Amino acid sequence: MQIVDAFDPSGEDLAKAVRCGVTAAMLTPGPRNPVGGQTAIVKLAGDGQERWLVKQSAGVKLSFTSEALMHDRKPTSLPGLVTLVKERLDQPRPMRPTNSILQARC
Repeated sequence: MQIVDAFDPSGEDLAKAVRCGVTAAMLTPGPRNPVGGQTAIVKLAGDGQERWLVKQSAGVKLSFTSEALMHDRKPTSLPGLVTLVKERLDQPRPMRPTNSILQARC
């Protein structure tokens, strides 16, 4: 699931933001997970996802707050939280080919 899947472009708060002059926003996951997930950038006006979605993967949300610490799961301390995030960022991931690479192979 991507953060844009939870975005409601017809919400009343969004309409109020547009009336106040806000033209774009970064959508982010909440603070309860140390590595929350992908962020996205959207325009606040436009019909259909292809018109309002600016960037589906605009970064990663990390949380170094007390909200990311829970007594029933690791990490339970700020040093443990920092260690967990470092370990996650250091894990090797397979590279995903870009569209241009896919087109070149086809």
